[in-house]
Amino acid sequence: MIPELKNTLIKGEHYLDEMNATCCYYPILVYLFSKFTEVGNILEIGMERGYGAYYLARAAKEKGGMYYGIDIEQDYCDKIDKLLTDADLPHKIICADTKKMEKIDFVDRIDLAFIDGEHTTTAVMHEVEMIYPLMPSGGWGYIFLHDIVDGGVADAWWKLKNDDRFETMGTNQNYGLGIARKIEGIDYEAIAKRLGIIN
Repeated sequence: MIPELKNTLIKGEHYLDEMNATCCYYPILVYLFSKFTEVGNILEIGMERGYGAYYLARAAKEKGGMYYGIDIEQDYCDKIDKLLTDADLPHKIICADTKKMEKIDFVDRIDLAFIDGEHTTTAVMHEVEMIYPLMPSGGWGYIFLHDIVDGGVADAWWKLKNDDRFETMGTNQNYGLGIARKIEGIDYEAIAKRLGIIN
């Protein structure tokens, strides 16, 4: 087992009874990703049972940041607030429908967002547009999009893949996970010259 995970794994609702479940490993993947990047503030849209919230809040704490979670269901919001409070993890839970939000005004910077809420193109793209201005430039802002090969999320993922503001990579396993990296402020030519790859 990876030493960093030895004291990180938790027991609880892991969705292990579902063959195609992704909730078991995608939050851990995002957690590990955050350990090697400049991620501080993390936003999750669509918290549901809170398995991902624990890992994302833990990642935020380790980087001196804050976890922000949004869900439309009050029961989920209350449960996750208690879970993270009991675990002494920094968090702010917002019970809201993102489609009714005009902007995100409870934080001024989002380093990483995990979107797994309403699986429609309209909802996902609205969330991306609210998140984008709060992401750092220079290649340090990331959006993780769950279920990119499922329903409306597939269309939203296609739009992000063709959006010049992002670099993207994705995987198809278990409904898919996409990563979109904000590339505003990156000068690849200057980087290549600095590294001596080109003159």
